[in-house]
Parts: sequence; C-alpha cells; structure tokens
Amino acid sequence: MQALLSVYNKSGIVEFSKILSSKGFNLISTGGTAKSLVDSGLKVQQVSDVTEFPEMLDGRVKTLHPKIHGGLLARPELAHHQADLNKYNIKPISIVVVNLYPFVETVSKESTTLEEAIENIDIGGHTLIRASSKNFQNVLIIVDPSDYKWIGERIQSSTDSNNVLNSITLEERKKLALKAFQHGCSYDAAVSQYLSKVELGDATSIQGVKGCSGSDANVEFPQTFLPLYEKKNDLRYGENPHQKAALYSCPGKGGIANAQLLHGPALSYNNILDGDAALKAVREFDQCACVVIKHTNPCGLSVGSNDGEQAEVYRRAFNGDPKSAYGGILGFNRTLSLEAATALKSVFYEVIIAPDYTEEALALLSKKEKLRILRIPEAANQIQFTQPDIRTITGGALLQSPNPIIEGNVSEATKNWKVVTTNQPTEQQMKDLLFAWRVSKHVKSNAIVLAKDETIIAIGAGQPNRSQSVDICMKVGGEKVKGSVLASDAFFPFADSIDLAHQGNIACIVQPGGSIRDQEVIDAANKYGIPMVFTAIETKPKNQRNPKVYENRIFRLNRIQRPKSRIEGHYGIVFDLRNPPPLLPSGQKNCQSINNDQYNPANLLPAGHRCIGWSRSQFYTDIKRVLGNAGFTFRQLSMYSSMCTEERVISVAYSLRRRIDWFRYVIKKLHIVKIITDESIYIPLLGNEDFEDFESDTDDSNDDDDSTDDSTNDDDFSAPNGHDSSSDSDEIDEISRGVKDMGKNVKNKINTIKKKDSSKVIQTSKKSNTKIDKKKEKVVENSDSKE
Repeated sequence: MQALLSVYNKSGIVEFSKILSSKGFNLISTGGTAKSLVDSGLKVQQVSDVTEFPEMLDGRVKTLHPKIHGGLLARPELAHHQADLNKYNIKPISIVVVNLYPFVETVSKESTTLEEAIENIDIGGHTLIRASSKNFQNVLIIVDPSDYKWIGERIQSSTDSNNVLNSITLEERKKLALKAFQHGCSYDAAVSQYLSKVELGDATSIQGVKGCSGSDANVEFPQTFLPLYEKKNDLRYGENPHQKAALYSCPGKGGIANAQLLHGPALSYNNILDGDAALKAVREFDQCACVVIKHTNPCGLSVGSNDGEQAEVYRRAFNGDPKSAYGGILGFNRTLSLEAATALKSVFYEVIIAPDYTEEALALLSKKEKLRILRIPEAANQIQFTQPDIRTITGGALLQSPNPIIEGNVSEATKNWKVVTTNQPTEQQMKDLLFAWRVSKHVKSNAIVLAKDETIIAIGAGQPNRSQSVDICMKVGGEKVKGSVLASDAFFPFADSIDLAHQGNIACIVQPGGSIRDQEVIDAANKYGIPMVFTAIETKPKNQRNPKVYENRIFRLNRIQRPKSRIEGHYGIVFDLRNPPPLLPSGQKNCQSINNDQYNPANLLPAGHRCIGWSRSQFYTDIKRVLGNAGFTFRQLSMYSSMCTEERVISVAYSLRRRIDWFRYVIKKLHIVKIITDESIYIPLLGNEDFEDFESDTDDSNDDDDSTDDSTNDDDFSAPNGHDSSSDSDEIDEISRGVKDMGKNVKNKINTIKKKDSSKVIQTSKKSNTKIDKKKEKVVENSDSKE
C-alpha cells in the first residue's frame, strides 16, 4: 500500500504519517514535506525515485507523471487497467494527502507582485486532488488537516491488514472527495478573481466585475461569475427559528462577516443582516455619525461636526424614534468614547458596532451580558464599496455595481443638483437635503426621509406607494415634522405627496426627478412655495429600448426644424407612413413632396398653417397614445383609428384643433412631440401667440422622459383640471356629420395639389371647386377662422 503526501500546511502531518507508516504504508513525498517527515525519523520515498524522472523547472514539475497519476486513476476491478499497471510497473496509490499553496494569503498582501502571485498558483497539487477525487471509490483524498485525527483513528483501529481503507466507508470517502473538489474550486475562484483584477487593470475589480466602485458607468460583468466564499461557522438558525443558516466570508475581506466579537453571545442571522446595514450607513458619512438600525432600516441617524460630540450625536439619533430603537443595532464610525457608552447603556441593544472602543467604554459595556460588541476597523473609512451586489433568484442570480457613496462637502456633492422651483433652498436646507438624501439610499423603497439639523426626524419605508410612506412620516414625526426637509429615493409619480408635505409644513424637498408628471409635481411645489431639488441621479438607464424604435417613436421638438423667428400662422405635424419624407432641411418652412407620383398631405393644410415635422412611426400603436394624452376616450380613439385618410384628413385636423389645450398640456409635461404616421393627419400644435413661449422650453430634459416612469401605463394620463369628457362624444358626432360632405372633395384636392406652397394651393383649390355647395364652403371658412 502506498500513500502520497504533499502539503503546504504541515500541521499534524508528521503524526498522521506515523500512523500510516505503522500500518505498512510506503510514504511517497516531495520537497519540504519529505524533509519534515525524514527529520521526524520516518522513511520516505522521493517522488523522483518513483517516476524515475527528476524534478525540473524550479519544482514546477514534480508529480505530473504517468507513474503517479496511473496509480491514482486505475480501477483495480478492471482487468485491462490492472494489465496496464503491470505492463508499466505502476503501483496503486491508496491515500493522497494534499493542500495547496497559500494563494489567497499571498495576493492579499499589498506588496505582492504579479510574478509572486503566479508562482503561488499550485498545479501539481491541484492535479493530484482532481485525480484522487475522481477515483474516490479506490483512493482516499484528504485536503483538510482537521480530518487527520478521525481518519487516523479509524486506520489505526482497522483489523483488515490487506486493505485498511475498508475502515473508511464509501459514503465517507465520497464526502472527502466532495470537500476536495470544493477546496480546488475555491482555489480556482481566488486565482480567477486575482487575474481578473490584473487583466482589467482595475484594482476594485471583484470576481472579474470591472469598475465595481459603483460610480463607473462602464461596468463590465464576466461571462462566468465564481463567488468565493468560505464557511466561517454555523448559526443557531436563520431568519426564522425553523430555518437553518451558516455564515460565509470572503477571504481577505473585512466587513461584518469578518468582524471581531469582543463580548457577548454569537451573532444571529438577523444580527448579521442588521449589523451590515449599520456598517453601510455609518460609512456613508465622513462626519462623526451614529445610526440605529431595526430590520435593516435606519430608525435613527445623526451626524456631528466633531468627534467630541459623539454622545450628543447618539442622543439625537436615539430621539429620532426611541420606541423603535429598543432591541436595535447601534453603529458608530468613530472610536466609542466612555461618554457615549454611558449615554447608551440604559437602553437595550442587541449589537454595537464601532471601529474601536476606549478601554473604559469597553469595560462599561461588557457588564451587559447579552450585548454583542463588534470591532470593525473599516467602519471609520468613507470608501466606496467594491463588492458587487448579488441577489439570488430562482434559476440564477442578479449582479449589479454597488450604490456609490456620496463623497465631498455640500457644494461638491450637490454640484449636479438642480433647483426646479421658483423658491431656492437655504444653505442649511441644502445641508439637510444632502443628509436626508444620503440616508434614503439605506432605507427600503418606497423610502421617504424627513430630517432637520442633519438628524432623522421620521422615516417611511417599504410602502407599496410613495404617498403612504409620506403619510407614515407625518404621523411618526408629529410636531417635529414642521420645518424639516424631505428626501425621496425615487421620483414622485403624482403631486399627492407634495400635498401631504404641505400639510405637514415641510420646508424643502429633494428627489431624483424623471417622472412623466414632473411638471405637475413642480407646479404643486411652486403652489405651496416649497423649494424642490432634482438630484439628476437617474432611476434607470437611458434609452434602453430598441434604438430604432426609440428613434422612430419619439422626436424631441428641438430635433425638428422649427422657424427661428415668429411667423404668422399655426404650426403642426403631418402624419403619413406611406410616404415618410425626411425632416425638413434647415430654413425650409414647408414640407415638399418626395416625388411627383406621391401626394403630399402637407399641401392640404388650411391657409396660414405650416408643417414643422413628419411622423415616422406606426399609426395604430401611437395614435391611441397621442390622442389618449389629449384626453380622448377609448370609443373616440377607435373612431379615429378607423378613419379613411382621404375622406377624413381635414376634419380630423379640425377636430384635434379643438383640443389644442390638451396638446399644450401634454407638450409641457413631456417636452416631446409624439408623431404618428400611417394616416395622413395634420395636428396643429401651437399658434403664433404661443410659439415663442414654447421655443423657450428647456432642451436639457432627458430624451427618455416618457419611458422613465415604470409605474405609468400608456393610457394612464391625467386630464387637465376642469375637463368634462362627457361632451367629447357629442362633439365627435357633430364633426363626423360634416366629414361626409367635406370628404367628397378631398380626392379632387389630392389630385390637383402637388409641389406647391400649402397656402397657395389651398387658395387655388378653393377657386377651382366652384361647384361646392355654399354651406360646405361656410363650414371650411368657419373652421379656418377658428384656426
């Protein structure tokens, strides 16, 4: 019987080898392991004596030889395997004891060079592990020194002199093989992680995820993600008593998983979750900070300008919600002082986290038997998190870059913020807004944070709609709400939250912006005189839709050639999918036909009207959206979508012109023009009296404004106040009756109007149609005058 031993960690190897030797095993070894065994008085055969080939390439090639791996992989129950062993004089190897070079420990040192890291990538040992594990029915593989004792006892007590391996059951050998494969997998993951950093040139890369500081917009995710976690210990139970749980840690990393427990019982599953939330929250601030966490949400948080006021900072954080603080988790980002420890000792807390503790503070807190006291040095560091956020889902996992810490003072951190209301925030309000905004990212959405003097007043967390979170804040904060600032972790989809804020006497508001109804919310804030700030942090990536669909469906008005000066008349858009011409050339005031064989609906415009753009989208998908924005009912939309182009084009234009107030409303809200093309429809948008005002509208809003509100369906648009939709049906019926008469003359107009200025063509068309009934002419003239 033969045993091969090649280990880096030599703990217990000599004692275990002596047991094997006493049972008649021939010990085969290499390098430092062989030296240790020989020095202890054991007889050892060098690998080079077995292979009859010397070690080479500075030890890179030792055990990589058929006489070694043939002895590991042979199946003695197979006659042809046994024949090969006999033919090449190869003896089976029954036990392999291997552990690998300390790659993780080596690369965790900042001074480690790439060359040093490469030399610590184990090849031979890894190959021995895989070969032995594959043949676990016939080979016992041991990679963990903690297994030496029980395996040694079994072998020593074995009475089977022919095969002592029978003392280890097949099931136990299979478990040892599994542990060996896991050991090798963890090792490969560590190598992959390190080389990913080097290859990508990114010191913050984790597991091959480039740019994972959270602030890099060009994060690159690998094709294969190998999470590297090592089991640290079992937990009493999971989130609930009926669930089992264990804690795993990332080798070489700090955080809550590697916190030092200075006092108290072992951490529970929920202690660890809440402790991690506390650590992340206090690391958000470079000022002296204290947070109280309950169920992963901050229920109290405050900061101070200097470390000497740590006790007062704690008191303010506690007073944010004293009732919820009971049984919570406390987090500090400064060494805990005796004064602060004295202030908090009267309240029951599960866990306290701090970078360190003064001797006096630790002695005082240690008197509380059940209080868990953790030391986490990096709690004092306001540095970006580099580990990607991982969430398991059924059948896979989701990875994202971590939410970046907001760094810098008030002016630096808010330089991209935009005040969108008439009233401006004060300097103190900006400080409080920044504080509340930082806190909001650590609160479960929908998240609302009220703050004053850089201290939490109230928090509304995890509600299905934003107004409920605001309402909770008002009730929890009570009288303290007055004069506080409000931060929302996402945009307000409706103005109802602003109404609630006004009722609570909120002084200022910060939110990301990006809702399809931003203007409604801004108008409400202006109505109440509440300053409001947009952070310009987008809630979702821009233009993630199909780029062709995006380009075809949405045109910002500034992308359509518009008159640069005031021109008498009205301006609108012509819709025609059959002959979609390009956008108007610069300076051109009217659309032209593409060729002589195709009619141009722009020529049908009433006198004084000019086309400023064309549609390139699909009629049946977009007509309902645009007209829906304009306040028309589904029955009316169905009527419009079924209209024949040649008979209804002018009447539809007239009908839509009656709803110009709706188009102004939609344009102001969306800052875009929805363009539809399948039927030749002209929609007047603005008269000359309004054109100049519209020209001044900002062009800086997001091109994707209409797609940034996930919660809003295509047909979910509010009507302007005072609109009575009950009159729409009668109006449509009235127009439809006039359409039948007017439509008879449209075909003649189409045949006669080509390549002419729209106003001239309309006049010519009127003169040539002398047989038109006077009543019909009167209808057209009346409609022109209304335009």
